[in-house]
Amino acid sequence: MPTGRFWGWALGDYLDNRVVVDIAVRRVVSWPDALASGERSVSGAAWPEQPPQPQQAPAKGTGPRVDTRRLHGQMGKLPHQLLACRGADGYPVVVPVRVAGHDARGLLLEAAAGLLPEGGRRAGLTAHSFGPQAVGLVNRICTGWLEVSGDTVVYAPHTTSGFTAPPVKPVQLFFNGMFAKQGWRRARREGTLAELAALQAAHRTATRP
Repeated sequence: MPTGRFWGWALGDYLDNRVVVDIAVRRVVSWPDALASGERSVSGAAWPEQPPQPQQAPAKGTGPRVDTRRLHGQMGKLPHQLLACRGADGYPVVVPVRVAGHDARGLLLEAAAGLLPEGGRRAGLTAHSFGPQAVGLVNRICTGWLEVSGDTVVYAPHTTSGFTAPPVKPVQLFFNGMFAKQGWRRARREGTLAELAALQAAHRTATRP
């Protein structure tokens, strides 16, 4: 980690002010390979016997609301592509997919047979790449509508965001520090800083030996 007065200022909020997120894990599911094909192994809460029911379509329609051609170019070249939706028992289900193409309906996805439930539903899609030591990060995130009919899987993106971090560690650290400062300034402006400080204090108390 760089040292000195400049880096102390640049990375102060990034290193000293962290928001801790605790997640209560109820179930972990794994498959024999990275494509999630074959028989799944379940640890924790039992896997629902029935697939989730299709959801009601959004009032603004299910079609794409962003440029799918551009999004396909951004996501298709990234090595890790994941889709998430709500399972039958309310727990999230996250599975690997592949962005294989696009048309007027949205992004065309490929997934292991039987992995995705039939019908339409809200879903999130992400694609990312991590370089050595987490340097040179690329990430794209989407919310949208998933339609599955047999072997046809179409994802209509409604929103998208993401970032690309330069593959130079000092530059990436600098921007990490600037983004952290920006976030804490926004928290002060919106009046949420006291809530964040209370969460940090509660976590330190809970984890103190």
